Order: sequence, then structure tokens, then C-alpha cells
Amino acid sequence: MGNGRPIGKVKKIKYMDDIPEGYKLLTGREFLDNRQACTKVMTEWAICLLTDGKCDGPGYGAKFTPLSHKQRNENFGVGEMLIVHDEGGADLSSFARAVKMEYDKEAAKLDSNALVNMYLHYVKGSYKPFILVSSCPGDAHGGVHSRVKKYCAEQKWRFAPVQFEKGREADEWKRLWKLQVEEFACNVVAGGKVNMLEVKITGGGAGCAAERSQNMAQWWIDWIKRLGADVFQDLQGKSQASPSWCPPGSVFIQIGQVIVDESSLTKFASGNKLEPQRNEEGFDFELHSMVLNGKNRFWVFITEPFIFKGGKWVRKSDESLFSSGTY
Repeated sequence: MGNGRPIGKVKKIKYMDDIPEGYKLLTGREFLDNRQACTKVMTEWAICLLTDGKCDGPGYGAKFTPLSHKQRNENFGVGEMLIVHDEGGADLSSFARAVKMEYDKEAAKLDSNALVNMYLHYVKGSYKPFILVSSCPGDAHGGVHSRVKKYCAEQKWRFAPVQFEKGREADEWKRLWKLQVEEFACNVVAGGKVNMLEVKITGGGAGCAAERSQNMAQWWIDWIKRLGADVFQDLQGKSQASPSWCPPGSVFIQIGQVIVDESSLTKFASGNKLEPQRNEEGFDFELHSMVLNGKNRFWVFITEPFIFKGGKWVRKSDESLFSSGTY
């Protein structure tokens, strides 16, 4: 393996399955160095995606073919991926502790009101975080899909619905939505941007409400597990991607998340602040911070919730979540 650790247990999973905790996608180098262990879990004519390409089953000669991020998206139809158990060991634990210590120090000094309001206020031409809007496309629920989609196109905001109505799309909405999120996020970081805002719109059918009520952090972790090497490469060397609290050799990304109604989103484009609604966990705003280490391919993910209380934003640091892994 490229990082020197012995390879763990190899599994084959469906392309749209979330990569389990403690696992990561294989690289082409890992496949070539451990071909026997990999082909043991593949069928004769299997084709599986890897972080940097695809690999063929024994019937095709057990070959590895390098692919760009765009080419991998175009090859999603292969339907399967090879993953390997890799918890990172002592090196990951040490890196994660260092990140948390530096992050906690920096967070204690920040103005919570200034931080949250940076995400919630839009001024045309100067709004920094890029926006990902998710909504229910069911026009049977008051036509919110058509209105929001058209509105976002006018504002040049990215819109990714969380459900689809037509045949094959309805059956595969999860895969299609993930692809939209991946494309959106990769386009943002390719430009050296490190701030994103995910806006979820209230209203719609029961399935949409259930999806919105979940903490979407897992989607972003899965994105890093799939495309972390691309993300690191796009951000590496850009000064705004490496704040003082970020360990040497690392980059970071921050994603704000809010739930709003359609009228709040409309006012947002006129210069008004978003009016977040409290989610099922009791929070008005969540900030997700990702730190990626390029050399060892480690990631650290920090979720901090905020509530609006007494006319100001309050950080609920006692309810923050912290996780780490490899990509």
C-alpha cells in the first residue's frame, strides 16, 4: 500500500452504498499490489470503481485503468466499488487529536454571530459561500419544485432536488442526488473555495421530510471517501484553504446547513438574512468542518450546532460531533 500499512479486508459494494465506517475505496496502486485478495471478492466479469480509476475481474485480465473524476462519473453504470478496511492506526489517532486541539483553540476565539451570519446573509456579487439548495420536486405539493428550480437558476444558485418523479429517476434518486452533490462540491473546491451553504426547503411529501430531517453529514463524509484525493489536489497550495489552525500538509472545507421555507429563500436574494428553522435535533444552524491530510490520506470531520437565543447565535460546543478516517 502507498502509505505503508498492510491491506485490510477487501469488500465489494454497490456504487450507491455509503462506504461503511472504518473502510475506504481502494486506489489503483492498492489493487495492483493486492490483486489476488481483490479478485477473490470479484466475479469473473466484474468491473469496479476505485478512487482513481476502475479495475476488471479475472475474466478481463484483472487490469487497472486510470480514470479522471469526470470519467469516473461517466462510468457509474458499472454499479460496484472495491473498498478495504483501513482505520488508520496510531498515525490517524495522532493527526485527529492534533486537529481537534487546534480547532478547539480557534473556535473558542471566534465570534459566533459573525461566523453564522456570514452564511445567512446574501449580498449580490459579494456572497462568499456557494449555495446548494435541496428541495422536494413534487409539484403536487404546491409546485415548490418548479418555483424553486426556476428561482435558483435566476440567482445562479446550485439546485439539487432530493427526489425525482419519472420512472428510472424515481428509482435511482439517491444515486442521482449524490452525483449532483459531488459535482457541485468538486466544482466549488476546484476554484479554491472552502465555504458552502446547504439550504433545505420545508414543505413537500413525507419522504422528502424524512430525508431532510436526517443529519446530512454522512453525505459529505461519503463524498470525501469517494473523491478526497481530487478534493485535496484542487485545494492544495491555495492560501485560503489552509488556515492557521489547520496542520501542515492539510486543507479544509466548511459547510453550513440550514432549513428554511420558500419565502425566506426568496427574501434572501433581496439582501435579507435567512431565517433558519429548528431541525429535529433542536438546532438552527450546523457547521461542518473537514480537514484532509494529503500525504497519509486522513480526514477529520467536525460538526458544531448553533441555536439562536436571546438575539444572538450561541455555539453548542458540548453537543459537537467529531469523527475521522481514511480516504
